[in-house]
Amino acid sequence: MNTFYQNTGASLLVAGFFAFSASPVFANDKADKNAFQHPFPNLSAELKFNHSLGRSLFEKFWVASPSSTTASDGLGPLYNARSCHSCHLNNAKGHAPDHLQSAAFVPSFFVRLKRWPRPVDFDPKKAVTGDATYGTQLQTLSTTELQPEANLMVEYQYSTLNFADGTAIELRKPSYKVTKLGYGDFNSDTLLSGRVSPALTGVGLIDALDATSILSREDINDENNDGISGRANHVWDKINQSWQVGRFGWKATVATLSEQNQSAFNGDLGLSTPLLTSAYGDCTNNQTACLNLANGNSEHLDNLEVSNKVMSLVNQFSALSAPSRIRNLANTQFMQGKAVFDQLNCVGCHTPKMTTGLENEYNVLSNITFYPFSDFLLHDMGEGLADNGNEFDAKGNEWRTAPLWGNALNKTTSGRESYLHDGRARNLFEAIAWHGGEAKQSQSGFLQLDKKQRSDLIYFLESL
Repeated sequence: MNTFYQNTGASLLVAGFFAFSASPVFANDKADKNAFQHPFPNLSAELKFNHSLGRSLFEKFWVASPSSTTASDGLGPLYNARSCHSCHLNNAKGHAPDHLQSAAFVPSFFVRLKRWPRPVDFDPKKAVTGDATYGTQLQTLSTTELQPEANLMVEYQYSTLNFADGTAIELRKPSYKVTKLGYGDFNSDTLLSGRVSPALTGVGLIDALDATSILSREDINDENNDGISGRANHVWDKINQSWQVGRFGWKATVATLSEQNQSAFNGDLGLSTPLLTSAYGDCTNNQTACLNLANGNSEHLDNLEVSNKVMSLVNQFSALSAPSRIRNLANTQFMQGKAVFDQLNCVGCHTPKMTTGLENEYNVLSNITFYPFSDFLLHDMGEGLADNGNEFDAKGNEWRTAPLWGNALNKTTSGRESYLHDGRARNLFEAIAWHGGEAKQSQSGFLQLDKKQRSDLIYFLESL
C-alpha cells in the first residue's frame, strides 16, 4: 500500500487536498467546458501571452499543401485529425466510436498498429515495429489526392457482470472491422489496438516530475506482498538521445511532453516538427503516392511545417494549463467514498500525491505538490484488457495507471464519459469492473459493495 496513505490520517489528507485546491498556483475553480485549458494563475505576463498564443495554435485547423496559407499547410497527406483540438477537445479525453460507427468521424480515436512477435530486425529504440505498409497507426482520412488507408469501424460484444446484490453492469468489449484497405494487406503478424486520446490535465506537472519520484514507487517483485508490482517503462527519449523513464501515453512510452506533442503532430496530423522531420507523417516507404505529393515545409518556418516557435508555443500551452481543483471536499460523502477507495486498496496504484522536481523548464512548476492519483507505473491489468505485443518494456497486459484527476469535469469538458485505453467503459462502474490482474482483488471487493458504498465511491471519484 502507498506509504503516504498508510502514514497520513484522513484529516491531514483532506487538508492537503484543500491546500492543493486553494493554492494560488492551482486556483482553477472554473467548471465550464474550457476548465482544462485555463493557465496557472501565477504566470508572468509573458507566459500568459504565450499560453494564449499556444492555445490558438492548438485549436487551429491545418490544410493540405499547396496552399496560400503557408503557415497552416502541410496536413497529411494521410491523417487522423485536422487539429490538436479535434483529438483533445477542450484538453479533455477522447471517446470511442459507437457500435459500427466509422472511426473517420471520431478523430479522438485511432488504432495502433504493431507487429508481434517483433521481426528480427526490430529497432529497440522504437516503441513498436509498425506494419511495413501502414506504419504505426491507421489513418482513416486523407487529402483529396490520395486514398485513405482504410475504413475502420468498431464492433462491440456485450456481457453482464453482477454485484453481490444482483445489480447488473453491462460491459462491452471492442473488436475492429477494417475494410477498403487502400494499399494492400497488413503484414500477417500485425496487431490492432484501439486508443482514445487521453486528457491533457496537468501534463506540465507530470513532465516536471523527477524520474526518481516515479522509480521510488516501483515494487517489481511485490516485496510488500500486497499483490501489486508496479514497474516503470524504460523508453528511448528522442530529444535527449538517452534511455529514460516513460510517463506519457497509455503504456508510458514517451518520456517528455514535447516529444509526446510532436509525435501527435506527426502521427495524427502528418506534419513535420523539429524532432520528427518527415513532412509525410506516418507514411511508409511502401506508400510512394503519399511521398510524391507536395508538402508544407517552408524556409520561413525552419524548413518545417510546425516550426520551432510554433512547437514551443504549443508546448507552453500544454504545460501551463492548470488542472482543475478537487471538488466536494466539505461533503461527508467525499470522506465516506475515500474510505471505500482505501478499503479496496485502489491507492495501491492510484497514488494521490506527487511532487515536482526543483529544476525544470518552467520555474512556476518547481517543487509543487499535486494530486494526480497515479503512480505513472505499468501494472498488469489482466487478459480482459490486454492488447498483445510489447511497447518498449510494457507487455500487452500492462498499462500505465490512468490519472484520476479531472474526473469531476469529464462530461462537462468532453460532452460524455469515456474510460480505459480504448474507450470501452462508458462510466466509472464499467471501468472498475474491467480491472483484472494486479487489480483483481480490488475489482472483486468492488463487486461486493452495497448500493450505498458504491454511491459513496463514485461520488469520491467524480469529485477528483
